[in-house]
Amino acid sequence: MSTCVIIAGSYRSGTSLLAKFLHESGVDMNPAPSSKDVPGWHPTGSYKDSILECGIFKGWPEYFSGRNTDNIWGVKSHAMLFSPRMLDGFIASCPAHRKILIWTTRDSVSAARSWNALRKDISLETAIGRISDQLSIINAIYDNWQQSDRLSIEFPATAINPQSQLESVSQLIGIPFSMEACVHIQADIPQWK
Repeated sequence: MSTCVIIAGSYRSGTSLLAKFLHESGVDMNPAPSSKDVPGWHPTGSYKDSILECGIFKGWPEYFSGRNTDNIWGVKSHAMLFSPRMLDGFIASCPAHRKILIWTTRDSVSAARSWNALRKDISLETAIGRISDQLSIINAIYDNWQQSDRLSIEFPATAINPQSQLESVSQLIGIPFSMEACVHIQADIPQWK
């Protein structure tokens, strides 16, 4: 029985941290080369998911035909994926028996400030608007997801020690918790002891 883990979150909410943790824990998160990293985005390098690289996406049936979906695998959110029509297509085409949604939450203002500080090419007001829109869409999706297959976590609120949340994620998915897979998170969250 295969499981698809879907990581949803706004910009600067911890989706890359969680995707890297899961990939290093043995979940195939479909990483892509991160040659377009923004300096300072993540000390250990940002996580890119190749699901919707520009010019490559040709529809869900073709996407799934090129992925190994036999065991536990996943995708990281993209603005394009988390629009209702795209997500409906994803769910209808997804061959996994179980679909788990993990929402990395963060309040829109602090996420927007972090995104704006790194981007420098958009106003804070624009950043807040975009992230608020993302959160509204993801919240509606999360509310309608099967309760036993969803979990929300918040890295910024537990910056000192997010281990218990990562243990909950591992338990929900059915994989062993790996402290070794947390190394990049400890690098990104220096306060974590």
